[in-house]
Amino acid sequence: MQETRKKVIAFNGDVRKGGNTAILLGSPTYFSNISPEIAALMERACYVFRANGGGLFRRKVGAAVVAVRRAGAIPAFDALNYFFLQRNDHPWVDRCRTLEPHSGRYILCACLGVDRRNGMKKIGVLFGVENSFPGALVERVNARHIDGLQAEFVRIGTVALDKAPQYAVIVDRISHDVPFYRAFLKHAAFNGTVVINNPFWWSADDKFFNYTLAAHLGVAVPPTVILPHKQLPAGTTDRAMRNLEFPLDWDAVFAYVGESGFLKPVDGGGWRDVFHVHNREEFFRAYDQSRDLCMMYQKAVDFTQYYRCFVVGQKKVRVMPYDPLRPHADRYVQTPPDCSKRLLRRMEHDALKLCRALGYDLNTVEFAVEKGIPYAIDFMNPAPDAEITSVGQESFEWIVEQMADLVIAKALAAPHIPEMRWSAFLGAELAPVKKAKKKPARKKAAAKKKGAPSRPAKVA
Repeated sequence: MQETRKKVIAFNGDVRKGGNTAILLGSPTYFSNISPEIAALMERACYVFRANGGGLFRRKVGAAVVAVRRAGAIPAFDALNYFFLQRNDHPWVDRCRTLEPHSGRYILCACLGVDRRNGMKKIGVLFGVENSFPGALVERVNARHIDGLQAEFVRIGTVALDKAPQYAVIVDRISHDVPFYRAFLKHAAFNGTVVINNPFWWSADDKFFNYTLAAHLGVAVPPTVILPHKQLPAGTTDRAMRNLEFPLDWDAVFAYVGESGFLKPVDGGGWRDVFHVHNREEFFRAYDQSRDLCMMYQKAVDFTQYYRCFVVGQKKVRVMPYDPLRPHADRYVQTPPDCSKRLLRRMEHDALKLCRALGYDLNTVEFAVEKGIPYAIDFMNPAPDAEITSVGQESFEWIVEQMADLVIAKALAAPHIPEMRWSAFLGAELAPVKKAKKKPARKKAAAKKKGAPSRPAKVA
């Protein structure tokens, strides 16, 4: 410890005066966090340097490096970075996270460079099992070196009611699986944080409503019905179902949808609990396996082309050929077939129409094309798969670049002060109620001449 102290004192590391002293902290990730040795060094160093005036690290360049082998790399990376933030004099941090080409290993590094006290706006990424997209987005934003703006991974513990989150923008990639995150994001949005996507509407949305909305907007969707639960929902009895028609009119269902279709949850994703059926026997066998899920039955589209459209900021669309029949990792087609300009324009138009109506700033819209008509199949994907191994290098770069543009623009315009109305949280625009104007009384029409032809009625 004394040797380290002497080395720090011996060199002038003030980067503003041309100093070249750098403090580099590194640790392997054995299990969940940094090694005990580096933790002991950090703990001891803080006390020693504080006892010697507390300014030995001031304006020195610092960096953290973590070798990623097991779970816990991000906590290890953060633990090393917090060492540089022990004093509040110059808490400069500009983080980046990069993928080492072709190795599958991640090198995480940090350097001092931003003063958080002087109006720093932060963009946070909240994510789960993803590897490439969150880090690439953070790196792309920070690489632009915008004054007063910094991107990082969200770090969250317990959430106090009286404290607003410190982020101007949060990109949400995981709250649909973690209720704690969803509750935190609603709190953040209420306090002015821009959350992508809107956690209030995401919580309220479901696929059957999506189809209802699409049909209202004039977007083609296959015939679809919503079905009662096969098994009673947890905590209910048959007395809770006294309003339910019994027996159900299955002949009407098959007359409307047909006997070839898909059974899928009204609120699901990742192709979980999805059944492709070809006749009534297969339908009822699949329905019996649906447990207490609320299911939909949708007509199967005999598609010749299939596309998945990434929509960013309700303005930018990237149409990507997609094959849902392939294994999940191979569904994005890297050698696409020809697509007519007319079909391309219609898919772009319909994708934008849907995302603007839903209020999603990041979403994917899937179209199955049958006889030249693009049917919207799935467009409730507020945290779509954006991994480089799935979408391919070219599409990955497009997504990262467009998302960087979006979050920077929203962060610079933050904070967003929401209206304290549910309609505002859900992104709805209420049209003002117009008072009906009284029409003046019409004069009696002159008597028609005998045999004069009458005018045809106007069609509204």
